[in-house]
Amino acid sequence: MLLQGLRESWDLESIFKGGSRSEELLAAIGRIETQLADLNQKVEDFQFSEESLQEIVEGVQENAALINECVSFIGCLTAQDVNDKQALNLRGKLESLNAVYSTVLVLLDNKMADIPDKEWNSVIQKPYFAAVAFPLSERRNSLHKSYPMYRKR
Repeated sequence: MLLQGLRESWDLESIFKGGSRSEELLAAIGRIETQLADLNQKVEDFQFSEESLQEIVEGVQENAALINECVSFIGCLTAQDVNDKQALNLRGKLESLNAVYSTVLVLLDNKMADIPDKEWNSVIQKPYFAAVAFPLSERRNSLHKSYPMYRKR
């Protein structure tokens, strides 16, 4: 069988030492809060340029990665011990931060929908945007399809 030799337990200490009381985990969650506030401000103030869009996309990706890492870790902690109250509290905190992140994405979608098609098509052809052009365009185009005010720009 292919799965022979695999351990049946996780080494969660290798990710964030100290489990739900990990100072590194708490610092990561604090970083998420700070970065989300910064990202939200950048999206609110967004004036279209290749550089500003790139900076925002990088912020979105960094926050997504850090949120996913923390959510996954907390999920493992709660699966390991369903009575870990600190892990449950942190899960609630991360759910709240994930809601803020989703709100920032909706705001970004609206900002991207306001970019004229000619300028949008030009910027997503740039090398930096090659890997993210499709999902960004899908998010932008979903607003164009759903809301008539965004059509034909």
